[in-house]
Amino acid sequence: MTGLDDEARARAGGTAPEATAAAYIEETRREIRHRLGIVLGFFLLSVGIAMLLEPIYHPERGHTLRDTYGIEIAVCALGLVLERFSLRALTTETVAALVCACLSLLMIRYNVLVSGRPSAAPCSRSAC
Repeated sequence: MTGLDDEARARAGGTAPEATAAAYIEETRREIRHRLGIVLGFFLLSVGIAMLLEPIYHPERGHTLRDTYGIEIAVCALGLVLERFSLRALTTETVAALVCACLSLLMIRYNVLVSGRPSAAPCSRSAC
């Protein structure tokens, strides 16, 4: 996609299809960037509420829950920082996919640590 992006930008002043392709790519990246911030905010809010309620019912999971939530906050913050600085090595789509993959793995890790069953992880919380 990077080759198409560079090519489309280089010829943006040329024919209409190239200018349209460049505009489409930029608009798509803006939308992903905007939605990534919203989704990560909702994710952290919903997991934060679960983090407040879970110790009431499962006090033995305290440190595991805090550790996992702390790592999830760090992953979300790192993803937003990487996205805001728009590093050329990582496109918007790559950052969004990596953040969602890391959050999914962290949810699986948490379920394995507290119950030993990774199969219930995707159903217990919603990811990106």
